[in-house]
Amino acid sequence: MRLNITEKLQRDFPELELRGKIFQIDNRKDTVLAYTEKDFSGQKTGDLMEEIIRHFAGEKALKEIQSMKDLSFHDYETIIYAIMSLAMEITFEEAQKRFHSSAGESA
Repeated sequence: MRLNITEKLQRDFPELELRGKIFQIDNRKDTVLAYTEKDFSGQKTGDLMEEIIRHFAGEKALKEIQSMKDLSFHDYETIIYAIMSLAMEITFEEAQKRFHSSAGESA
């Protein structure tokens, strides 16, 4: 017996669209595992947000998002939830619950 799952495997990175710009989100196994194994204790919220963007979308995406000077803190949270949902292949709402609860534990 043989089961060919090649067609079921994802080939493209998920994409986040923000103000007409498209950012590819790296959802490869090694990238996600490297993030989940990091110790973020004691890290400031702003630094953590930037690290998430850099880790999953890259330095160029981080610089482009940082250049959007009119983004509120809530906007940044929304971007983080979106990145986490795409990287971990969960719903946006599930990412909100996971990220919000883990942020609350470190506060």
